[in-house]
Amino acid sequence: MYLLLGLIILANGSYAVNFTIDLFHYGSAQEHALAKGNFSEFLEEQDARRVRRHHLYEGYVQLYDYFDEFYLGLVSIGTPQQHFYLQMDTGSSNLWVVSAQCRERQCTGYPSSHRPKLRFYPGRSRTFKKYPEGFYMYYKTGYCSGYYGFDTVRYGGFLLEHQKFGIATNLANVFGYQPIDGIFGLAWQRLAVGHTTAPMTALLPWLDQKLFTVYLGRRVHLSLGWVSGVITFGAIDHGHCHPQIYWVPLSYAAYWQFAIEGFQVGGYVSRRQEQVISDSGTSWLGGPPAAISAIIREAGARYSAYHRMYVVPCSTMNRHPSLIFKINGHRFSVPSGQYIINLGIGGGWVSYSVPNRVLLFLCLAILQCTVAAFSIQSGGFSTQWILGTPWIRTFCNTYDFGNARIGFSVARPL
Repeated sequence: MYLLLGLIILANGSYAVNFTIDLFHYGSAQEHALAKGNFSEFLEEQDARRVRRHHLYEGYVQLYDYFDEFYLGLVSIGTPQQHFYLQMDTGSSNLWVVSAQCRERQCTGYPSSHRPKLRFYPGRSRTFKKYPEGFYMYYKTGYCSGYYGFDTVRYGGFLLEHQKFGIATNLANVFGYQPIDGIFGLAWQRLAVGHTTAPMTALLPWLDQKLFTVYLGRRVHLSLGWVSGVITFGAIDHGHCHPQIYWVPLSYAAYWQFAIEGFQVGGYVSRRQEQVISDSGTSWLGGPPAAISAIIREAGARYSAYHRMYVVPCSTMNRHPSLIFKINGHRFSVPSGQYIINLGIGGGWVSYSVPNRVLLFLCLAILQCTVAAFSIQSGGFSTQWILGTPWIRTFCNTYDFGNARIGFSVARPL
């Protein structure tokens, strides 16, 4: 890893910082479970958790790409620094890391996660202060619990002193399959639990502009150790994103929530106004059952009982209808190459009928790609859509705290 740091002195004598940090990619939980032959065990865990989840500053942090699942940022805590790869999550507002006190497999990382977890050792930091309050977080994918502490937090070259964060001594099993050492929440203060100052709330006074931009790149094939995304704090990312930004007011400033006026895929059209969340911590697109069924139908996808996914031949992944969202009077199109992803699934079953014989089934070495969409049973309440990484790969998302709005601009190819 290396750090490139630029310093600009403004007219009023304050400073604006511009820098980059390279991060690396290690693979996804699903892909490595398939490769190691323990996908059945991985699916059992999926079943168990399927319930439901003084300076002006300008800089950006590059992100890991966990093969279209996890985009992780490098964050350090303590003095001396202890480093962690955290899921940068616009759908939550707390910061937590795994404690070294937890020695169970979900805290050290299952083999299919591809990398051992980096855990926090409070006794090794001379700036750490324990806080006498229990820590508990529940996500749609699982829970974690432990206690709170205060320490120095560094990310992207910026330093926050006396930041309150969670130290997880207990984790749901699902976290053992994920290549993350914790979560860094990027949402609004009102989502923070435990009387905690959200990381972004602490950072905002120092930013040149009270916003940040998320760019997520896409590699069609599995890549390890590659930079695949950037978060730009305090500025709009003009290097990775086209200059035209379409701004949309937030309907609820807690999540990054806004309204859409309609949705279309192929011959399916919905003109219903629905609530949407932009969530960098969600790997796929979530939507109403009717819309998701239409996506699957228009893609001609078949259900793989073994993988419990809807799949299409990878050779066709760029030939299916785009997803079109109408937002604030504009039409935003997500091409099929973004919502159909390659997880390295092979073995397409093909049937043949032979005269005077029973039906034969042959398993061909056809690489299958996954339709990255899931249904949300909202019952007409709360949020009908969650726009995860397929959306953010297509459009840079600029999260504007100062004006309670979100902006979308076309992402440049990686």
